[in-house]
Amino acid sequence: KLSLVIFTCMVGVKATTLDDVLYDDDGKVQYAYYRMDNYDTISSVYASDYTDFDVGVDAFRVDWNTTFSIFDSPKEVHVSRYDVAYTDGKYSRVGGEGGYLMIPSGGAFFFSTSPLAYLEDMTTGLYGSEFSDTSMAFASGLSCIGMNVGASATAGENISIVVVTSGTYDEIFGTDGAPTVASECQEASFLTGYDDLHNNPVDYVVNGTCSEVLSGPGGAEDYDNLDSPIKPLVPHYHSRGALYYNAVGSSAYDTNVSSLQVGELRFVQEGYYYGPETMDPWPGSTVFSLHEPDPSSIVISSAEARKESAKKSHLETYTSGPGSSYTPCSFACLDTPGTTETTMRCVAP
Repeated sequence: KLSLVIFTCMVGVKATTLDDVLYDDDGKVQYAYYRMDNYDTISSVYASDYTDFDVGVDAFRVDWNTTFSIFDSPKEVHVSRYDVAYTDGKYSRVGGEGGYLMIPSGGAFFFSTSPLAYLEDMTTGLYGSEFSDTSMAFASGLSCIGMNVGASATAGENISIVVVTSGTYDEIFGTDGAPTVASECQEASFLTGYDDLHNNPVDYVVNGTCSEVLSGPGGAEDYDNLDSPIKPLVPHYHSRGALYYNAVGSSAYDTNVSSLQVGELRFVQEGYYYGPETMDPWPGSTVFSLHEPDPSSIVISSAEARKESAKKSHLETYTSGPGSSYTPCSFACLDTPGTTETTMRCVAP
């Protein structure tokens, strides 16, 4: 049995609306919408012109009280967003000169409406990842990340950058010169866009049953994580939950729930049956579907894979590549509720 809830709101603070969050009877979030205007708190933050750090730029941080987790999440996942005012085509630095975020051990996802955003590794001073409004990025845990964003292509229109973290993070911002980079900061590993994030190198095994599995495009060797852009889809559920980010156009998922708009995020719990997924216009919309909604489940491939996975206790036993007889666990199932005894999950080996 599922029930809708509404959040109480303090005077002067936005609040999540009736149809934006669904809990089950045990208090587990089944879906949550993170919209442009349904945040719970808003605060001013410092930002500056990237070419002249003495020139301030209007910027705000918004946060939601609604967090989420899946069955093997080590912590609750938090969502925040930074909104930066239009700067006549210039780049802005969130947090001002040398400002950065201290990413928790589980890592972070970044999405933005900026035509080009840069993430800086504060330990090396290198710009390890750049992405646009039709892409996304992941930064590894315990790194310290600076955020530089280009102005909107539309005069007068603000840009946003959404940050999704396993656990909470710290802001190290300042208005009086660059802050010192903390000794705890570790060198960052970045993954950017479909090429880096489509396959998550974890050989999950099937738990439960599904008679009609859904396979994504591209044939991921291990676990199909990021699909972008996605197409309209019939009703289904996810084996590890999912995050949807709407980049172009709008998209709809849940009955009697308003469509997701540009710059907005939706979480859906594993095993929750919904749909169909529709886009407007179609073709012409761009939506990301991320099948690891918890950033702590992302494993950096190549030589860094084992070092990174060692930080993630719930994935300690992952294998770096499938054997000849390995069949990837599917990210979703088309079975309607009640046709199988249990829903399918993809669980760590």
